[in-house]
Amino acid sequence: MESEDEELEQLEGEELVKGLKKKWECLQKEMEGFERGSLYSQLSQPKTRKDWKKAEANWKLGYNGLLKRSEHRTAQQLLE
Repeated sequence: MESEDEELEQLEGEELVKGLKKKWECLQKEMEGFERGSLYSQLSQPKTRKDWKKAEANWKLGYNGLLKRSEHRTAQQLLE
C-alpha cells in the first residue's frame, strides 16, 4: 500500500488522475466486501419463516441414495 502511495506522489497531470481513479476503484471494491460482511455474519442473520421453509424443502437435494452403504442396507432389507 505504501509503495502505491509513493508512486502516486511521483505522478503528475493525467497520470496522477488515472492513478487516483484506479486507487479509488480498488478502495470501493474493498469497501463493498466489508459492507457484505463475512460469511459467518451472513449465515447468523435471523431467518424468516419463508427462508426456513425453502431450506427445509431443499435439504435433501445433495443426496441421491446411491451410496454403497444405502445399497447394502436396501439389499439386506429385501432379503429379510
